[in-house]
Amino acid sequence: MKLIGTAFLISFFLVCKGQTETNEIKKLVDSAISLKIEHIIKFATTPELKKRFLSDIYLIDEKDLPYLYSGTRYNVEFVFRNFKSRKNRNEVKKKITAWKIFTSLEANQFKVSIALLIIYYKKRAFWYLRDQVTEFAFEYNCERKKWEKIEAKSSRAK
Repeated sequence: MKLIGTAFLISFFLVCKGQTETNEIKKLVDSAISLKIEHIIKFATTPELKKRFLSDIYLIDEKDLPYLYSGTRYNVEFVFRNFKSRKNRNEVKKKITAWKIFTSLEANQFKVSIALLIIYYKKRAFWYLRDQVTEFAFEYNCERKKWEKIEAKSSRAK
């Protein structure tokens, strides 16, 4: 009986610890998205430009699935639909704008890259045109026991 109880406590601890790490990753990705939004708001000079760059944007992860942004600070109209489903193909044929999120862990740095993509459907295939990539780097501070942003850089497609 003690063995079952011990196994239960160990599995419970592992599940809780894994959930905490997943939540930390989500917070880092959400903060990178918020930083990108702040950057656009700062440099878009007119309300028309802000609307053009921050409305009807598909937010997708590395597997082209919708990413649910949980930030509430900005009123941004992200689209949370699977653009690859048959019922959305007509919209994709007209071209859609998406932010695709890539994550990586290198040594003690967690990097979040957000690629601005133009996606369209033609000849039974999805086509991706990359316009810009913004990369955010976070580093874990052991003394403060939290992640801190250390770098942000953008690059345009050539």
